[in-house]
Amino acid sequence: MIKLGAWNIRGLNDPLKQKEVRSLILVNNFSLMGVVETKIMIVDVVLLDSKMNFLLSIVYGCNRSSDRRVLWSDMRAVYHGFGDRPWIQLGDFNTVRLASERLVGFDVNSADEFNECLTDLSQDDLPSKGFWFTWTNKRSGSGDNKSRIDRHPEFEHILSSSWTNLVVGRPMFVLAAKLKRLKGVLKHLNLRCYSNISTRVMEARDQMIAIQQLFFATPFDVALCIQDKELVCTYINLRNAEESFMKQRSRVKWLALGDQNSSFFHQKMCAHRARNTIQSLHTIEGVFIKDSEAIKEEILLYYVSLLVLLFSSKVDASFQLQQAIQSRVPMDVVDQLISPMSVIEIKKALWSINGDKAPGPDGYNSLFYQQNWGVVGQDLVQAVTYFFEHGYMLKELNATAISLIPKVHSPSTIKDYRPISCCNVSYKCITKVLANHFAICSPFPYK
Repeated sequence: MIKLGAWNIRGLNDPLKQKEVRSLILVNNFSLMGVVETKIMIVDVVLLDSKMNFLLSIVYGCNRSSDRRVLWSDMRAVYHGFGDRPWIQLGDFNTVRLASERLVGFDVNSADEFNECLTDLSQDDLPSKGFWFTWTNKRSGSGDNKSRIDRHPEFEHILSSSWTNLVVGRPMFVLAAKLKRLKGVLKHLNLRCYSNISTRVMEARDQMIAIQQLFFATPFDVALCIQDKELVCTYINLRNAEESFMKQRSRVKWLALGDQNSSFFHQKMCAHRARNTIQSLHTIEGVFIKDSEAIKEEILLYYVSLLVLLFSSKVDASFQLQQAIQSRVPMDVVDQLISPMSVIEIKKALWSINGDKAPGPDGYNSLFYQQNWGVVGQDLVQAVTYFFEHGYMLKELNATAISLIPKVHSPSTIKDYRPISCCNVSYKCITKVLANHFAICSPFPYK
């Protein structure tokens, strides 16, 4: 049996809506799905060659009845061109046939034109199931409710309340203290609103569908309309939070309009965790070890011996550096190098850090600073400026998490791993500002 579907969906570039389309196809096992985006005014006619040879059209009708007359004319032309071929039309004609198909604003003339066209084509409605009304403008008088979908509604208030509380000390200490205080508050928000996130998503969807069933049974109930919109916003918030969580845990650098597929990210997360867990090693002497404590000792011994060898040389490094330098930086360039760091430079450095990168040891990634620059930006600028003015780095901001990443597919010794450092955003911002400054006198282009 061939199952066909069509959906006129606004804003198909939204990853969440792409996920809903995929879910609809999988749940209903559609053989072919026609997706109509209202911004795309192209109608495709597809001929399917199979045991059942028929013509399928995915239709989107214009909003104005005068413009739809062109569609009725085109449909008649297709009918006369293909003769007695079976023909199925799916989509959104932007009009109805009967008064019972619209609650308010029934256009008799438009309905008559639509019915006359279908009569000329010898076509009729196929039996349907599910909601009788398939579209709503979601209006409920003064009860119109809008919500941002990229964060929890309480986040901005929590951030502002926590961040504006006075902290006394040097700029770096102020930044570290505010980040630490905010982190505790956000942990409570996460526990209250986002724990067991996948279960919450399923529950929110079930609640949304239940209210929609009641709403379509009593479509003039303003309270149900408002509740429906609130539950839709809750579901969208939780779905985006679920994907964000899975995406961070899986460490997959995905497209900006990512796959929005929780199972994909979950598989990547499990694979990432298994691959980056050191379960066994061969020591330098070739002894195979599996005990976790023995593995720790082997790793520590390797890097201690490496650092001891590195610093055992008594050669004056500064003298070697001076001998290697064949030319000096011109004074005009020196003035540029020692000039104070501007807010524009610091902001440029921050925005050059990918927001999807893993957060630092303090738990914050660059996206946090970028999206909340109006609240936290001044403290970050003051902390970075303080470093360049005094040459002092607070140890809390200088904290670095070092991880061992496999260099080969099946690592067996410690030499098959390379260490990487996960730094705080403030530290990264300082290094990028430095690099941009040094690029002034570098003979090679800096990227």
